[in-house]
Formats: sequence, structure tokens, C-alpha cells
Amino acid sequence: MSSRFVYLVCALLVLLPQSVSSSISRLACTLCMPCFLMASMSSKSEKSEFSVIFQAQSPWSNTIWIQAGTKDSQVTKNSPVLVGDVLVGIVDFVSERASRVRLLSDPSVRRAVRVVRSDVKQRTVLQASHELLDHFDESIPCEQELISPLKRILRHLVERLEPLTEMRLAKGELQGADHPSSLYLWRGIGFNYEVSDEYGPKRDLRTGQTLSHNMRIPLIQAGDILETSGLDGFFPRSLRVATVVSVFPLEEGATAYRILAKSACPEFPHFDQVTLLPALPEDMHTPPSHAEAIEQLIDQSDI
Repeated sequence: MSSRFVYLVCALLVLLPQSVSSSISRLACTLCMPCFLMASMSSKSEKSEFSVIFQAQSPWSNTIWIQAGTKDSQVTKNSPVLVGDVLVGIVDFVSERASRVRLLSDPSVRRAVRVVRSDVKQRTVLQASHELLDHFDESIPCEQELISPLKRILRHLVERLEPLTEMRLAKGELQGADHPSSLYLWRGIGFNYEVSDEYGPKRDLRTGQTLSHNMRIPLIQAGDILETSGLDGFFPRSLRVATVVSVFPLEEGATAYRILAKSACPEFPHFDQVTLLPALPEDMHTPPSHAEAIEQLIDQSDI
């Protein structure tokens, strides 16, 4: 939080008029007070972390055991498991005092993901802006005459940056490797953008163009981030999963891309602490078939 805060304040001091930047300078001094530091520390302590107590050394092993069970916590089967903000596995067995986590490197664990392409610098400023706005609204006891102008500037900055910072593109499926030598490279299949959604209209597989815009955009490329799309019913959307390593050339008649990706967690698969999220309701674990989805659309439209 502190480094992003300093980065944002420095950027604002350079870019904004002197009359406004002087107010930001005074506000920056206020934000360095102990109450700000305490608020930052308390927000970090809200995470529930659990220790990894066993991991087999076999190259075929795709499971770890964690010190979290029904006796000690609210962990349940199908709880997503994270390291930092990266999804690394899912709980598949729970006892009283320990639970087994199946890692995403297991080929039986399939997760629905989509491409998130972002500008790193703009994303840093955007995240810092959101964090500052949250602190202003909740925990910073400053004078309103200093806070209000900066909040307006930050909201304007957020409105301008959000459409430019992240683009959500191809959707597909990611699964682990079948051979231990490929433990760190995962296979991706079915990546396309043939169905419109809340993030935008469908795009041509080869050009990335929409029906209304001629700008060519690769639907997926090396370096892209893959996040959960929520379409598999097991993982909530927007959890960071992997980074695209390579994209296979499209074959003649292909309807989707195939890729190789690696975990976005640098320590994968060796880590000491993990964080658990609540499992999704069981009725979300089996996504409806195309026929059922069509029936639902008909019911909703009263046709």
C-alpha cells in the first residue's frame, strides 16, 4: 500500500496544477500519521492464513496438506486455495485438524479462465487510487476541505483509467500437465471470444475485431494474465491464475486457440502458507448445459 501511495502522490504532484498539488502535499503529510499506518496493518491482518504441513517430494505429487480442519476453522471441501492473490488449488478432503489441497497442476483440476491484458503502470495508479478513496471514506479523519477536492480528482482519474487499464478477451479452459516433466507448464484449450458478455461484444478469432470496430487486437498472446472467469462453478471470478507462455498457431478450420501457461505464483508448487476462500454453493458446481441455458433465457424473456 505504502509504495503505491507514494507513487500516486508523486504523479499527482507533477501532473496537477500548483494550487491543487499544494493541497495534496498537506494531505500526504496527514496520511503519514499513525492512524493511517494502523488502518493499513489492520486490513492486512484480516486474511486467514494456514500452514502447509506436508508435501510429498514425488514429481507426480499434486497435493499438499494444510493445518486447517473442521475443528479449527470454517474450511470446507471445494474451498479455493490462494497464495497471495493467486489461485493455486482447491480443498478436496477435510478432516478434523487437517485438509488436503489438490493443486492446479493436477490434470483433473480444470478451471475456466479468461485473458486479462493490462498496462502495469496504469494498473498501479488505478489500484492506488481505489485504495486512497477507500481510506478517505472509511478511516482517515482529515478535514473535508482537503479531502473533497482530491476525491473528485481521484474519481475522475479512475473513470478515465478503468476502460484503458484492463481488457478482458479470450475465454477458455486450463488444466495441469499429464507428465511430471511438464509440471510447471499447463495446457489451455478452447480460447476464443465467440459469445458477447458484460465485458464486450464477440470478437473475430483471427483479427480480434468486433462488428462495430475494425481495430485488430490479438485475443491471446504470450505475457497475458489468465484469471478465473467463474464459468466452471467452482472458482469465483477474477482470481489470478497463470501467465500465458506461448500460443500455438491456429490450424486450418480451428475454432479456438491452444496455449501453454505457467502459474502466476513464483513459488509454485512449494509454499509455506496459504489462504482459503469460502466454497461456492453446490448448485453452482455443475454449469447448465446449452439446452438448459437457452430454456432459462426463454423464461427470462417471457417468450
